Amino acid sequence: MKKIIGVIVIMVFMLTMAACAQKLDIDNLSLSEYGELKDAGIVMRITDKRVTTETESVMIEYINNKDTEVLFGEEPHLEIMRKGKWYVVPAKEDAAWIDIAYMLPPNGSDKKEFALKFYYENLNLGHYRIVKTFFADSGNVVAAAEFDIQ
Repeated sequence: MKKIIGVIVIMVFMLTMAACAQKLDIDNLSLSEYGELKDAGIVMRITDKRVTTETESVMIEYINNKDTEVLFGEEPHLEIMRKGKWYVVPAKEDAAWIDIAYMLPPNGSDKKEFALKFYYENLNLGHYRIVKTFFADSGNVVAAAEFDIQ
């Protein structure tokens, strides 16, 4: 009887651990509305040397190569590359962000922290990009910073 109880306890423990270790279900993601992005005069890049599944946040450098100021916000938008196409990674259900507009001056730059673990969970190894929409008087542009989770 003790052996049976021991086996049941071990099985429950293993199932619990497997559920906690679940990764992103990349087979059920939506295709990105942005596809391949063209140079729009805004450069985004991740300044971290290495990003892993344990990385809490990354630093994004924003460079405005335009002659006009642009605005951008906090809203997270993460995508993963799979079979040559970009797919949207859904944010956590309880994710929230402040509704603020940051100004990026003409031919200027800025750095902001992007909290990966705050907005997303269980990210797989792979090639990702953080996408931002920039608002300007001349129209909106979209740019992205690509990086690998190793």
